[in-house]
Amino acid sequence: MDVINVVSLALYAGCRFLVYVVVLIGHRFYLHPLSKYPGPAVAKLPDAYAGIYTLFGCLHLRTYLDLLQYGPVLRAGPNKLVFKSIEALRDIYNNDRVTKSHVYRLTVASGKPSLFNIIDRRHHREKRKLIGHAISDKSLRAFEPTLVEQIDIFLRQLLVASRQPRPVELVVTAALFFYLSRYPEAYRKLAQETRAAFQNGSEIRSGPQLHGCRYLRACIDEALRMTPPVAGTLWREPYANEFREEPFVVDGHVIPPGTQVGVSIYAIHHEPEYFPKPFLFRPEHWLESDPETLKRMNLAFCPFSTGPRGCAGKSTDICCLIGSRLTKYSSVAYMESSLVIAKTLWYFDFKIADGDVGRSGEGRAGRTDGRGRVDEFQIWDSFWSTHLGPNLVFEPRGELWREIEMKA
Repeated sequence: MDVINVVSLALYAGCRFLVYVVVLIGHRFYLHPLSKYPGPAVAKLPDAYAGIYTLFGCLHLRTYLDLLQYGPVLRAGPNKLVFKSIEALRDIYNNDRVTKSHVYRLTVASGKPSLFNIIDRRHHREKRKLIGHAISDKSLRAFEPTLVEQIDIFLRQLLVASRQPRPVELVVTAALFFYLSRYPEAYRKLAQETRAAFQNGSEIRSGPQLHGCRYLRACIDEALRMTPPVAGTLWREPYANEFREEPFVVDGHVIPPGTQVGVSIYAIHHEPEYFPKPFLFRPEHWLESDPETLKRMNLAFCPFSTGPRGCAGKSTDICCLIGSRLTKYSSVAYMESSLVIAKTLWYFDFKIADGDVGRSGEGRAGRTDGRGRVDEFQIWDSFWSTHLGPNLVFEPRGELWREIEMKA
């Protein structure tokens, strides 16, 4: 093959590729069924836009900022729409004709889908039923002594650290410890409530006394609102052939076939329409006396997702009437958080560690990428959130620490 033929073939291939790119861009920008929806120009091309931000653990922040810039419905990929309304939560996640996106299949290992990534609704119900036996009320009551033993080990470790004294990096309910250490009035109220509710540390266990600590529950919910365990967008799509006769409508928008939809949990949890002053840690949000305001907040609150594909633990919620609010204690997560916080505040006081180590987990003033709020606990979104810090210094309360040593 001579040089002329090689050059000719290269030019031909280059022209074909150029035509493909032009056609692709024209289709994605002007002819695509989602072309009317605003979003970053680069997001309308292949999904590399989301992939890059996922790689750096900040896709939840990028999505939040994009929603602020482009409006309440965002085209976040060639075939993806993101919402941030309670109406979209209902239409997407409480719809039994909608399932997890096909992209969940990429997380299947050894060809055996789990409860997390199974697509078929019948198989999902079967697996969820099996899981339900392990997290029933009876099972949780049987598990509580084991959980308390582990919390006692944690308390003894805090006691050892307090005698140094040296900072402790919290890995349990980390977000709530972070906010309490930076909001002294919330810390004072919670400590006062917890210490007035019990006569000794052994009384702190699951039951009416603990459930009656209204401010404790409000603090847990507020930490979950500000720093949800899953901060990103949980993608969903209709089952095949489900919406042939009836269109798939999300918050008034008719969704074209082949489109993945979802609600940004971080964005809806920081939406001022539902949560006034959303970047302030205000447990009083959850003690709101106006029933309509409280209803709207509860509808927007989805730290463990919602609907039939949400956290399996929610099927065994323990309901408790607190004031005018019917509260749901979502199995292990709430039980663990309540016991850890209540027992820690019974035996210890704590504060932020000195120096740079104490600033671990904070935002940095002046940043424009969503991490510029100093008093917001920073997380990295890789489906399940990861974090650094907080680093706190603990001080025993009086002689109460002797109860901890007696249990050793």
